[in-house]
Amino acid sequence: MWKRYIALGDSFTEGLNDPLPGQANFELLDPQNQKFLGWADRLAVKMSKHSPDLLYANLAVRGRLLADVIDTQLPQALAMKPDLISIGAGINDALRPAWDPDQLATLYDQGVKKARETGVDVLLVGFGDPIYRGAYMAFMSNRFARLNADVCAIASRYGVKLLNFWPATVYSHDYFWSEDRLHLNSAGHEAASEGAMHALGFADSTWLSPSFELPLQNDLLARAVESSKWFRKHAFPWMIRRAQGRSSGDGVSPKRPQLTPVDDLVGATK
Repeated sequence: MWKRYIALGDSFTEGLNDPLPGQANFELLDPQNQKFLGWADRLAVKMSKHSPDLLYANLAVRGRLLADVIDTQLPQALAMKPDLISIGAGINDALRPAWDPDQLATLYDQGVKKARETGVDVLLVGFGDPIYRGAYMAFMSNRFARLNADVCAIASRYGVKLLNFWPATVYSHDYFWSEDRLHLNSAGHEAASEGAMHALGFADSTWLSPSFELPLQNDLLARAVESSKWFRKHAFPWMIRRAQGRSSGDGVSPKRPQLTPVDDLVGATK
């Protein structure tokens, strides 16, 4: 039974866009001051029901590349002597114009190997196919497929846990995604935490089939109008940041840098 869990990664594991309850005027806050819950926080609370003494830390920061996770976050985590870490990263690398999938796979492999050599259990995240999020993401499908295949191969090579979204196409539905189309919303993060519970052996595979009927999605014309608004509000600013060498994570620190009990999160996840 794990008692020291540390989550590593980027915005997915930091919890964007699953706002931590209780923040007044959340939409008006500076992005760097907005606090998020997310799948890893939700997972830690669920795990604590099986391991009441669980301690949890989250070192993930939005915008981080895999090198930041493996070279910086991982050593910080191992220094705290966890018995379980999760790694969800690589998407920011795949979104960049120039990327080296072989180098990325090697870096991932080295990180998992280092963790396993210290006796730490590992949970990896295999991300889904973006083609189901709309035509505007279809051009990235091959890159995401390669990243997913490499993560799955590494999980198999080292016998670690795997939360694999590639076959879980139901979670590409708009119901689980925030307005920016790049980050899960609260429903999506809750589903991801259920998937992680299954990957860790605490739950069965029913998370793959939601127990409720998903709402109808908008028709093609409505989605085309939405896509135009999305590009102006989200995609274009992202492109500007990239061109200027800036990241959404500039000035952002890990939200939970030390191992602590999850009592403060229990009420927030209900």
